[in-house]
Amino acid sequence: MNKYNILFEGGGFQSFWYEFGYGLKMIQKLGIDNIGKLGGFSCGSLVCSLIILPSITIEEVLKVCSTLYTYCIPGRFSSLVYHMMNQLLPENIHTIAIQHKVEIIACNKNNHYTIFNTWNSKTHYIDTLIASCFIPGISGLSLYDKNTLCKDGGFCMNLHELYIHYDCIVNRPIDFGSVFFFFKSMIAISESQAKSYFKLGKKNWKKKINEMKKINTILKM
Repeated sequence: MNKYNILFEGGGFQSFWYEFGYGLKMIQKLGIDNIGKLGGFSCGSLVCSLIILPSITIEEVLKVCSTLYTYCIPGRFSSLVYHMMNQLLPENIHTIAIQHKVEIIACNKNNHYTIFNTWNSKTHYIDTLIASCFIPGISGLSLYDKNTLCKDGGFCMNLHELYIHYDCIVNRPIDFGSVFFFFKSMIAISESQAKSYFKLGKKNWKKKINEMKKINTILKM
């Protein structure tokens, strides 16, 4: 069986739950050993960090998130990422991530992507997640994450160069024509909405991977 390289994009709270459902179903059906590498930027980096944990469940993630809504305001999103992932990830997450070839993508000061794929501790790993999700003015008041001098991978101007190295790009169907898309994606959603997006991601996983496999085969020719 071919090994798949999977990249999880960003898109805010709704996309996190959609991609989380997709990712868990994908791991269940394909098996973690049939995944070549897992990449992610923005909320997608959080998703690929969670789905490599064999016992993770939506109930566990919802329970942790329910205690962190005070961080779901502009200027505190980095604290949200830190507290969420610090509670959910094991102390050896950095070694687990290296074992499963996880790539955390962020945007450097040249507006090109930087790939983090080696870490020396859980703290170091979470620092790169914060960088991958860092949106100026939303995550913090600076232009870049202070520890890595990077920001959200979605700002990269050369993402197209990254995409050709993946067989499947996972993202939630979005109406980019809506002027309110960005603002809506930054608003925390209810538990029932989270479950709905999670279920939709689980439902769509196979259709998406088959479509993207065909598209990327053409791009690599």
